[in-house]
Amino acid sequence: MTFSKFRIGDISLKRVPGDEVNDRVRKVTNSEYSHAIW
Repeated sequence: MTFSKFRIGDISLKRVPGDEVNDRVRKVTNSEYSHAIW
């Protein structure tokens, strides 16, 4: 389940332009997913 969520996030992030924005979004999504999982 977690892998599918991360894959979906990666696809959505790829659509967003700007590496900096992607990094920030990834950090936020990773923290949210980590809290949800743990």
